Amino acid sequence: MGMWKVVCVTDASAYIASWIVRLLLDRGYTVRATVRDTEPTSVDLFKNFHYSKNNGFTEFVQKAIDDMEGIMSEPVQDGHEPKLANEAVFQVVEINYFSSCC
Repeated sequence: MGMWKVVCVTDASAYIASWIVRLLLDRGYTVRATVRDTEPTSVDLFKNFHYSKNNGFTEFVQKAIDDMEGIMSEPVQDGHEPKLANEAVFQVVEINYFSSCC
């Protein structure tokens, strides 16, 4: 592969997502993953330091998602289309689900 292909998989510790991570790695993708954290303080810290509605994501987070080819989140709900990386990450932050990204 000439170019790096980067994909983020949310809730990568879940059963199906863990298999998706394995499949992507086997096919040469670089995988960045999020996992659930039972401590809401982790989510709050992320939101407080890395995202604001006025300014968007911090440079650190933006760099992490800039070169992604896609984000694999929970299966696409009926009637919805896959999202661009920024849209998907925004949704994850908004629903208090995003806790860490490698």
